[in-house]
Amino acid sequence: MVKKRPSKLLLLLAEYFGFSLLCGFVSMLFFSWASGVIASNYMEMTGTPINLATWYLLKMLAFVPGILIFIFSLAVLVQRKFSYMVKISNAIEEMEAGNLDKRILVEGDDELSDLAASVNRFAQTVQEERDTSQRLKEEQFHTIATLSHDLRTPLTSVMSYLQFIRDGNYGDEKKMREYAEKAYEKAYRIKEMTDELFENCRQTKETENQLTEVDGPTFLTQILWEMQDFLSDLNYETSLSLPEQWSEFSVKVDKERIPRILDNLLSNIRKYADRSHPVILEAREEEENLIICQKNKVIGEAEKEQVESNLLGLRSVEKTVIQSGGAFHTWEIEDTFVLEIKLPMIRNY
Repeated sequence: MVKKRPSKLLLLLAEYFGFSLLCGFVSMLFFSWASGVIASNYMEMTGTPINLATWYLLKMLAFVPGILIFIFSLAVLVQRKFSYMVKISNAIEEMEAGNLDKRILVEGDDELSDLAASVNRFAQTVQEERDTSQRLKEEQFHTIATLSHDLRTPLTSVMSYLQFIRDGNYGDEKKMREYAEKAYEKAYRIKEMTDELFENCRQTKETENQLTEVDGPTFLTQILWEMQDFLSDLNYETSLSLPEQWSEFSVKVDKERIPRILDNLLSNIRKYADRSHPVILEAREEEENLIICQKNKVIGEAEKEQVESNLLGLRSVEKTVIQSGGAFHTWEIEDTFVLEIKLPMIRNY
C-alpha cells in the first residue's frame, strides 16, 4: 500500500495560520501589558483605585487588536496563494481561447506550483501536436499537389498511345507492340506514384509507429544482401562492405515498411545510377549509431531530364527513418550520389 504524502499546500497554510496566530498572541500580550501599565500609572497619578470590573474590561479590550492582527496577517499571507490561483485560472482561460504560447510562472514548491508546471507541459504538448499536425497537413497538400501535376504527363502519354492503338494509327504489329510497351511503362510509373501517395498518406495518418526491436547485425546483413541480389538481377555491379566483427546490439524498425523502403531505394538507383559503375553498399558502427550508406555514380544531366520523378520515394524513406528515431541524409559529391541512414543502436549488455 502506497503511503499518501502530506499536502504541501495544507502544510504551508498551517504555517501561515500558526504564524498569524503567534502574531496575534504576541500583540494581545503586548496590549494587555500596555493596558496594565497605563492603569497602574493612572492609579499612581490620581490615587484613584480601578475596580475589578474595569480591570477585566481593559484586559478583554487587549484581545481586540490581537484578533485583528491575526486576521490581517493571515489574510495577507493567504492572499498570495489566492492571487496565484487566479493567475493560473486566467492563464488556463487564455489557453482555452487558443493562446498556447501563454505560460505560467512557477512559484513556490507545492500543489499549485505543480499544477502550473503541469499546465505548462500540457500547453507545450498541445502546441507541438498542433504544429506537427499543421506541418503534416502542409506536407500532404504539397504531396497531393505535386502528384496531381506529375500524373498528368504519364497519364496523357498512356491515353495517347492507347488512342493510337485503338484507331489503328500504326504501321505494323511491331509499332503497335512498341506503343503498348510504352503505354505499359507509363502506366507502371503511374502505379509507382500512386503507391508513393498511399504510403505518404498512411504515414501521415499514423501517429505511432509499430516499431519492433530486432537483432542489428542479422537485420542489416539481410537488408544489404537483399539489395545486392535485387541490383544483381537488374545487371548492376555492386560492392558490399560490412564490418568483420559486429558488436551485440539491436535496432527498432517498422517491419511492415521495410519492403517499401527497399522499393524506394532501388527505384531511385534504377532512375539515376550509372550502370557503368558499381553501386557501393556500406555499413558500420559509429559511436551509438548504426550507419547504412549507399553510393553510386549518377547519370548525365541530359539523361536526368528524361527521368520522371518527384523524389517522393526518398521523402517517404526519410520520414520513416525519422519516425523510427534515426536520421536520413543525402548529398552529391561531384558525380557521386551518397545516401546515409543513421539508426540508434540498443546495446545488448
